[in-house]
Amino acid sequence: MLRKTLLWIFSILFIFVVIFGSFVCVQYNKLKPHYSGSVKLPGISDTTFIAWDSLGVIHIKGNTTDDVVFASGFASAKERLWQMELTRRVARGQLSEIFGIRTLEIDKMFLTLGIDTFTQVLYRQISPESRRWLQQYAAGVNAYLKTIGDELPIEFILMKFKPREWTPQDCLLQNRLMAWFLNFNWKADLLYWQLLDKLPRNKFNEIWPKWGRYPDVLSIEKLNGSLSRLLQIDREARDIVGLTYANWGSNNWVIAPARTGKGFALLANDPHLAFQVPTIWIEMHMQSNDLNVAGFAFPGTPGIVIGRNEHIAWGVTNGM
Repeated sequence: MLRKTLLWIFSILFIFVVIFGSFVCVQYNKLKPHYSGSVKLPGISDTTFIAWDSLGVIHIKGNTTDDVVFASGFASAKERLWQMELTRRVARGQLSEIFGIRTLEIDKMFLTLGIDTFTQVLYRQISPESRRWLQQYAAGVNAYLKTIGDELPIEFILMKFKPREWTPQDCLLQNRLMAWFLNFNWKADLLYWQLLDKLPRNKFNEIWPKWGRYPDVLSIEKLNGSLSRLLQIDREARDIVGLTYANWGSNNWVIAPARTGKGFALLANDPHLAFQVPTIWIEMHMQSNDLNVAGFAFPGTPGIVIGRNEHIAWGVTNGM
């Protein structure tokens, strides 16, 4: 009798494991990215190719630059949709819509900073060509959203929401948010005020001389409390997007053609941004009849920030 009971128990467990394993396999196959196939999309004027090499670098080739920029938005969304959504919500002050009260103070800070409002103004002021790039990129992101339908990345499924359409202004939000995170001036000012609060004025002036043309605007008491809290909220926002503090500064190193083996100049650029997963950058090669550029972009923003073409290479340094 005992043997028969154990057999039934093991049979039921085996059936459960098979059913559960099959369910996991089906869900995994639905969620894992697919890197082969073709799709017809409105907004593309001609055949455009997207390929991923063995290192995960995206290679895009098409006849027109419009198509290539469109495809870069499509490919970026395929690779980094959750990262793009998260940074957009930080900049817009909309984290609490999905995370609740725990991110309310972060939302208040970014709504006060007005990054979203400034972005709307900036979008109206940029050149028509730049607006075209933003529009094509956003159209590519939205084409990807329509292609996948409800088969969203696992983060969206767990948080039980669908991302809104991507707008050209959202592309600018990514850059404005990065500018804020790379702005260390206000943190340095807080340090000076804290030193002044602890040290006699004559000792402080030995460390940091007072420039006569620039009088104090606000008192220590007013600034200490408000900026100390701002520092804490800024740290919490960085934790959300995974952008921790790195070493301050950045650098470019250039070797002249006369000093290289093949007679070409070499550029080495280090923007001193912290390591994170997923990384801040997305690497891609964009090629059309009038464009051939490779390097690193920000997910959510068109174009190459650090990279090269057939003639020049460029990097980014920051000392804000």
